[in-house]
Amino acid sequence: MKQEPVPLESPEEQWLLRRSLLSTLEAFAAAQPKDLLVHLRPLTIYLALEDTSTPEEQWVAIKVCRILSSVLPYVAERRGLMDHRQVQADLQALIRSQPSSGVHEAVRCLCLVVKYVTGDLAQIVTHLNVAVPSLTKLCGISEQKGTLERIQIMYMSRQAWVLASILESLSVDDYVQLEGVKSSEQPKRRLLPRSELKFDLVSDSVAGTVADLLLRLNEIGEPQLRAVAASCMGFFLKGQRTFTKDRRINDLLSSALSSGDLLLCRKALETLSALLSYFRSEAERESKATATDFADSRDGRVAGQTGNGSGTAGASGRQHNSAIEAAQPLAAFSDQVLAHITLAGSVGPRMKKSRKRNERSEREEEENGSEGVLRVRVEALSVVRHLHQQGLVNPMVVLPKVFALAFTSDMRLSEPATSMLKEMLELRPNLLLNRLDEAFREAFLALLSGTVHLGEALSSQQLAGLGDVYAERFRKQKALRDGFLRKALQQLQRLPSGQFEDRFAELAALGVLDDDSEPSSSRKEKPFAQLPLRQRQQLLYSQFIASAISALPFIFENEPLLLIF
Repeated sequence: MKQEPVPLESPEEQWLLRRSLLSTLEAFAAAQPKDLLVHLRPLTIYLALEDTSTPEEQWVAIKVCRILSSVLPYVAERRGLMDHRQVQADLQALIRSQPSSGVHEAVRCLCLVVKYVTGDLAQIVTHLNVAVPSLTKLCGISEQKGTLERIQIMYMSRQAWVLASILESLSVDDYVQLEGVKSSEQPKRRLLPRSELKFDLVSDSVAGTVADLLLRLNEIGEPQLRAVAASCMGFFLKGQRTFTKDRRINDLLSSALSSGDLLLCRKALETLSALLSYFRSEAERESKATATDFADSRDGRVAGQTGNGSGTAGASGRQHNSAIEAAQPLAAFSDQVLAHITLAGSVGPRMKKSRKRNERSEREEEENGSEGVLRVRVEALSVVRHLHQQGLVNPMVVLPKVFALAFTSDMRLSEPATSMLKEMLELRPNLLLNRLDEAFREAFLALLSGTVHLGEALSSQQLAGLGDVYAERFRKQKALRDGFLRKALQQLQRLPSGQFEDRFAELAALGVLDDDSEPSSSRKEKPFAQLPLRQRQQLLYSQFIASAISALPFIFENEPLLLIF
């Protein structure tokens, strides 16, 4: 029987397969880095790019950099795993040719090659001697003239990424020879003569110099440079933990979080989220330090150092505060971050929608906050989750706000909010019962900031999160499910009293309701249009509570009976 030839895969399918394989390999490298050591040499081939390399080849090279960064700390004294000279040359070429994200991964990988394999600090000093003087000069020009050309802004951004990436992965100060101290009296490592650094130091350290440059970059006030400074500060703080307590750096992040620039605000939130995630993983690693295999050479030494007791002074000097201590100052931003997930704060008169949507440009749509605000809220929720997991925020304050996010119509926000809500209630479901009044209030105000109308049920997507939380955290125990249902019903029973106006005072002050933006002629045709504003608001709240209760996934007979009787 003749077999039909298998059709060849299209270029798109082949590229999708390559992406999937490399992403899987990256995950494997993070989970089992030692098992990937023997495969380093064939992987490094993909770092060599030609000038005519395609975007796909550049993507592969950056992905390989990430894989190598996970594996290199475990190289130890095993030589011959790669052609390190060629790898260094290829990485230097990537640093010169790649965009910002590619620069970060390539510099980080180069630093780890130097740290764990070659010990060739000259590879790093070359970049320091270019980036620090040039940024110092351009910052001075901007401070004097007040303006910069676009090409100068792009160059400054690139050099800032290089410097921050170096200090993230390698504490250069640990290897600079101290003036007035004999080499024999310093920890035994490959020392870098101070004369090799062709620039003046701020606070007598390379780290202090880079921190000062990032702060000056932010103070220029140019939006792109402020966003770059916020992102690069995150890389810098991962490697220089003591600076998380620096007041000037805290002011930089605080200013970005309160900025009206959505991009800048999102970059600051991404920085906080990445830092909290990193410090948490480092804290877990530090807690297992006694069980660490010291043969993996993860003690912070540059390759070529001797292994006696004094050789670890560099690591202890760089990280004399623990990851837990480094994360604690970040809790100071919790109030500002919480403000970004407080949907109740967005209640107010809506902007009138244009009748001709084609007259509104995509840029105007972004400025109006639809997509931009959503992305900010997603990042803010991620930060709040990290703060909660590390015990840096009061769960009673966070809970009502996260509960409100579970009712949003966009899954990018409702799904992580629902997941966090389940996590918070796993051991203490009574937390929600104790704050259910405030939680429903926050959720109702959040709905008013979107699209909700009298007589129209909420979408199933908006109610799905509450159903999941009820099924997993309350339904299994009779006392909990009865308590939840009784608390929810109390929201309806108290409507006739005067408590509604007290609970939702901002509604009376702003005159907010779902159909206020509709033309007067269309409002008259609606059955509720003649009712006073307060009664329409109460009906809308009743509709919301009734929709939420009726959407709960009941499986026991006493659940609907409790509602009826």
